[in-house]
Amino acid sequence: MSFGAPFPGGPTPIVVTYESQASGNVAPLSQTVWTFAGLAFGPAFAKRQIIVWVTALAGTAPAATVTIGGVAATQIGPWSTTGSLSSIALYAAAVPTGTTGTVVVTFTSFAVANIAVLVYQASRPFSAAVTVLNGVQPFSTTLNVPSYGAVIAGENITSQNSTPSAAWSGLTKDTDFTYGAFNRWGTSTASLNFTYGNPALAASATITGGTLNTGAALFAVLT
Repeated sequence: MSFGAPFPGGPTPIVVTYESQASGNVAPLSQTVWTFAGLAFGPAFAKRQIIVWVTALAGTAPAATVTIGGVAATQIGPWSTTGSLSSIALYAAAVPTGTTGTVVVTFTSFAVANIAVLVYQASRPFSAAVTVLNGVQPFSTTLNVPSYGAVIAGENITSQNSTPSAAWSGLTKDTDFTYGAFNRWGTSTASLNFTYGNPALAASATITGGTLNTGAALFAVLT
């Protein structure tokens, strides 16, 4: 999957940076449109891409549209979903201006009771190769990361009134985040920026502290 225009002059190393997060909850009700204003986007520059993780209370894959800073976002790969009501997806848009901005998530298939958004910045346009994992933890995969590439990964589980903590291998954890009614959902994201590349990076994630050992995860190699 290709996102954005080709970078002129050949591959240039891509850098991803975690910036901010937010969540919303209307349980026991549900809604389709979620607006998160004032999110940190990081420094503004011409080639900046804003990447947003979206997690939701959903046992089947939802359909959604996302705007980031007023720009229609492209979905990167499919939703990852498990029957324990944990779903996660990745969206991105070219947003060259503004150090803060608004993310709007509109669910077009069904309404949800709570969601979270987690914001990253990427240093240039990219292509993405996405690995989808869901079901019983731990989630493990082998990623082919070239010398100019980076990795971004996220997992979402039903934490059931506990405070989950993720253990990542091969990647650097950026955040653990609980949200929703009674903090029943846990999300963690991680990333890695490369200087020399790794053609066979073993990466894994396990969120502990939840009563259910099932979840949904995405691993994306950006080049």
